[in-house]
Amino acid sequence: MLTRTQAQLAQLSNAERQVGEWILAHPQEALHQDTRTLARQIGVSQPTLVRFARSLGCAGFDDFRLQLAQDIGSRPEGPPVTLATIATSTDLDMLCRSLFDFSIAALGQVRDRLDRDALAAAVTLLDEARQVMFFGYGNAASVADDARRRFLRLQMLVSAASDPSLQTLAAGQLQRGDVLVLLSHSGLATGLSELVSTVQGRDARVLAITTSLSPLAGLADVVLGIDVPDSGDALTPGTAQLAQLAVIDLLALAVANARATKAARRAARVLPRRGKASAARG
Repeated sequence: MLTRTQAQLAQLSNAERQVGEWILAHPQEALHQDTRTLARQIGVSQPTLVRFARSLGCAGFDDFRLQLAQDIGSRPEGPPVTLATIATSTDLDMLCRSLFDFSIAALGQVRDRLDRDALAAAVTLLDEARQVMFFGYGNAASVADDARRRFLRLQMLVSAASDPSLQTLAAGQLQRGDVLVLLSHSGLATGLSELVSTVQGRDARVLAITTSLSPLAGLADVVLGIDVPDSGDALTPGTAQLAQLAVIDLLALAVANARATKAARRAARVLPRRGKASAARG
């Protein structure tokens, strides 16, 4: 829950973000104080606590606290590690351990929470696509280009773009059977809504790799939610980009496996016919 809170801060209202930042700094106090005292200490109203919890996909603030308690109980003792604390560490060994531990834990959460039905739908979309375009936003621009290289190895018609003007032109050429993959951690990039509308209006499909509660997630045909923190600063850890790359690798491997399976089935149907034809000629 701490990871999800960090990941969703950019999507929250100012008051809800204030709650999230306070809880990240004082998770134990958030568990033990009553909501009236907690709201007063944070400087918000009690309904804001409820809205904050619902923005994170919880039924209410009590549900949020329950999930937070479970999260804290599964972590090692000590203060919670965040991207901010990692980035400010002056001890090289501690920096190394903290960064790798944080990234490993974040990738594990993505693995466990990845919607398998959505994943299967994404693999089918990509496998059956006439062509695939990858658009990356912010730090995900490099991930989109990496995705293009990976899927080119599968002998697919693939392209990538990060420049907004090129994205608009390319999206306008998509048609039925094409798939646009949008990589945006926050899902808040300017013009995303219009872009998705244009692509879907041309009967192409949109696959979004973004945080599960982002605005983009509500627009795409298929969503793969990645709820890990992203500082937005190139000088601090790029855990979100690691997760995006892992999901791209997963999709590429799954599509390759699907195609290999179909090729094996075709070969199994053809070989017996060839055998019968040879026997007839003999």
